[in-house]
Amino acid sequence: MGARRRLTPALLTLTLACAFCFGAIVKLAFADDYHVTGVGHGYLHGASQTDGSFFARVESGGGSGSRMCYLYVSGVFVGGYWVGNATCNAWSREFGDYTECRSTSHTKFLPWFNEHVHKASNWCG
Repeated sequence: MGARRRLTPALLTLTLACAFCFGAIVKLAFADDYHVTGVGHGYLHGASQTDGSFFARVESGGGSGSRMCYLYVSGVFVGGYWVGNATCNAWSREFGDYTECRSTSHTKFLPWFNEHVHKASNWCG
């Protein structure tokens, strides 16, 4: 039989650091509902947070490039667009009638930011 390995302080520190980094990455994978990185983008509610009207949006400006704005509900793609040098705006009502608190917007605009997810501010998913 082989020698028994101990959990050394160095190995324990490395393990905890990796776990912390993983937690930070997972936290960053879901952004606030709307923010600005080069251009404003994210998840927007309609008139209220419960009327079933919501948007995935990437504003115009910030130079040339393609913008992506997709909507997902309960993790399932429901619709969205790729546009050129204009505002990308996907409205939930264009694709059906969905539960707002279970929805997310997926946005992308290179060179400013890669695809990432924005949750509804009343997230219940």
